[in-house]
Amino acid sequence: MGSPRHEKNRGDDEGPVKNVCLDAFWISTHEITVNQFQKFVDASGYQTQAETDGFSWTYDGKWKRRNGLSWKNPEFNQTGDHPVIHLTYLDIMAMARWLSNLQYQFTLPTEMQWEYACRGGSSQSRYFGEDIVKTCAYANIADHTIQQKYQAWTVHPCNDSFTFTAPVGSLLPNAFGLYDMLGNVWEWCLDVYHHQTYLNKHAVLRVSSEWKPVVIRGGSWYSRPEFVRCANRDYVASCIRRSSDLGFRLVMH
Repeated sequence: MGSPRHEKNRGDDEGPVKNVCLDAFWISTHEITVNQFQKFVDASGYQTQAETDGFSWTYDGKWKRRNGLSWKNPEFNQTGDHPVIHLTYLDIMAMARWLSNLQYQFTLPTEMQWEYACRGGSSQSRYFGEDIVKTCAYANIADHTIQQKYQAWTVHPCNDSFTFTAPVGSLLPNAFGLYDMLGNVWEWCLDVYHHQTYLNKHAVLRVSSEWKPVVIRGGSWYSRPEFVRCANRDYVASCIRRSSDLGFRLVMH
C-alpha cells in the first residue's frame, strides 16, 4: 500500500509503502448505479441530503453550489446505468444499512480494501501500467473530449469519448475484473482522513452525521493525470459534501 518515492506526481500523504493484511471481502464490480440506488429509495422512501437541503455542488468553469441538483436531477444526462452522484456519506451509509442483514453486512471499503482492489495485483501507479496514453481505454477522465468544453484544462493525451460520467463498465476492467476503479467518479471510503494515515492505525467514521474529513479515492471524469493513480488520496467533508464527480461502491462481508 502506498506509492514509492520515485512515483511521478506522488503526494506526501501516500507513504511510506507498507504491507497490509486483509480479511476476505467482496467488492462491487461497478460503481453503484442510479438504478441500484433507485431500488433502495423505492423500498425505503429515503430522501437524500441534496433533496432535503435543496442543493448540491457542480462544475461549470468553477465549482459552485446550485439549487435543485440531486441524484434525480444531476444537471447533465444520465441513464440508470450511470454511477449515482450527489450523495453524501450519510446517504450512502443509509443504503448500506438497508442492504445489510443477518447473513451479510454491507459498507464502504476501507482505504486498504480500496487500494488492494484498485491495484488488481499490480505495483505500478495505475493498474494498466505507466503509459498515460492508455488511460482512456480503462478510465473516464479529463481528456481531449472534455477539453473541447474546458480548453484551459490539463488533460490526458487521449480520448475516452465521455464528457461527464459514463455508464459503468463502458471501459476495460483491471485484472480483478473491476471496472472504473480509476476515473468516472471519485469513490467514498470508510476511513477518516489523516495526513499520516499510512503511518498510523486506520480509523473509520463511527458517527456518519459528524463533520469529519473522509477519504475519497480514484479520481473522476474531472481529474487530470496526477490524480488518476491507485495510491492518490483526497478527502471531503462527510456530512455535507455531495457533487457531480463523487460516487461510491460497496463491500460485503
